[in-house]
Amino acid sequence: MDRIPITHATRIKSVGYDIPNHLLEVAFSDGSIREYRKVEQEVYERLMHADPLDDYFDANIAGKYEQADNEG
Repeated sequence: MDRIPITHATRIKSVGYDIPNHLLEVAFSDGSIREYRKVEQEVYERLMHADPLDDYFDANIAGKYEQADNEG
């Protein structure tokens, strides 16, 4: 999945979204990549416009969606 580089976050390096599958992929600055399933497109769009992005991610995505680690 292609990811968009993120410059306005401290922990998140890039974000990708698969519209048909509602799959959000997040690459973190520590090198880990995680996938979040069943994420609504509206949540993805709000994430991409959030400032600070890290805070929106923590409050609205982390721990709220099924997650899988991805080796990259």
